[in-house]
Amino acid sequence: MEALTYELTQRVHRHYPDTATQIRYAAANNLSVLGGSKDDKELISEILQETWESADDWFSTE
Repeated sequence: MEALTYELTQRVHRHYPDTATQIRYAAANNLSVLGGSKDDKELISEILQETWESADDWFSTE
């Protein structure tokens, strides 16, 4: 969770520098963008997808 939070925060801050990022365990997969437009939610969804798909590049168990 910590590694995902860090990586996602770095990627989101490139587009939205003043944005807080929070990741929580949940029973269902869901993305909430508070205070953002539909376009913001779509971009953040894309960033999340790219982050998840590139986990082999940034996630280390060491």
